[in-house]
Amino acid sequence: MLLFCLATAWSQSRQIKGKVTDKSSGLPLPDVSVVVKGTTNGTLTDKDGNFTLNTTATGRVDLEVSSVSYGTQQITVNSTEAVTITMDKESKSMDEVVVVGYGTVRKRDLTGAVASVKGDEVKKIAAGNVIESVQGKIAGVDIVRTTGSAGARPNVTVRGNRSISAGNGPLYIVDGIQYENYQDLNANDIESMDVLKDASSTAIYGSRGANGVIIITTKKGTGGKAKISANGYYGISEVAGYPVPMTGAQFAELKRQAYRTANPNYNRSTDEAKVFTSPADLAAVQSGASFYYPGYLLHKGSQQDYGVGVAAGNEKTRVYFSFDYFKEKGVLNNDYSNRYTVRLNIDQTIANSFKSWSAKPVYLL
Repeated sequence: MLLFCLATAWSQSRQIKGKVTDKSSGLPLPDVSVVVKGTTNGTLTDKDGNFTLNTTATGRVDLEVSSVSYGTQQITVNSTEAVTITMDKESKSMDEVVVVGYGTVRKRDLTGAVASVKGDEVKKIAAGNVIESVQGKIAGVDIVRTTGSAGARPNVTVRGNRSISAGNGPLYIVDGIQYENYQDLNANDIESMDVLKDASSTAIYGSRGANGVIIITTKKGTGGKAKISANGYYGISEVAGYPVPMTGAQFAELKRQAYRTANPNYNRSTDEAKVFTSPADLAAVQSGASFYYPGYLLHKGSQQDYGVGVAAGNEKTRVYFSFDYFKEKGVLNNDYSNRYTVRLNIDQTIANSFKSWSAKPVYLL
């Protein structure tokens, strides 16, 4: 009976062997976690990427393979033969192309301090201009709106103030051209936005780039079938946390109490003219008039934006056209900002070694 039980136990034991390698380089991956799914039974690969896992499960076995920067992968093992597992890197952020002053470079090869924001992130936020759309999304860049008026230009500093008396605003480059009035740009036309923050990244611009450089790349036409995009939104804005003033009756009673404190013999029926020395104030109190002055000044504001874009072209000619209408109404009367943006971008390949490009933006404010 004892020999029979031992034979039964031995038949239930099983070894799973395999090797884990990198998909792109083919090199073995050490310290990769290999665990039987749903259990705590697992092991790590050695320096050569090999692993041996003991299990009592029969038939199909689901394994979870995970490693830092490679994510988690699930495979199924059916036989006792050695398996080879290939893993691909989960993050592709190091392969992103970043625009710098002297061209483009992959983020993995970049040594300077550069922050990159894609166009999809820019248009997620409903803002009056493209700079406010990235507020709080770029480390080291402070974006503060100076006033609450419609169309107000925000104050932008890269890594703090760098001058006491001179300006601290960064240099703006739009499609390779110095451009100051970024408020004219349509957020839906932005392909990417790169911020150069340190000396090594901004060196090509000399003293103009001392306060940092913001490089904005706009969309261009694409080959194949025409692509049409449309967008629109409408929002309401109002003053938050404004103090509630007294009513006319409350303010009149406050003045009476203040006068009574200084004049104990105050008689309301005969001394009203002494409290309210202005004939207009006295007449308003006697008639019970009350004015809510913030109501004459403050109202609900609004912000709306509507746009359409068309990208088309073939192998040699690519065209991008966009139209955008933006209107912002402030919380004060007669405070508003309108913007009409029309942009035409043509990319023409004349020969394999020669390429012409033209962008014709027209802004009507």
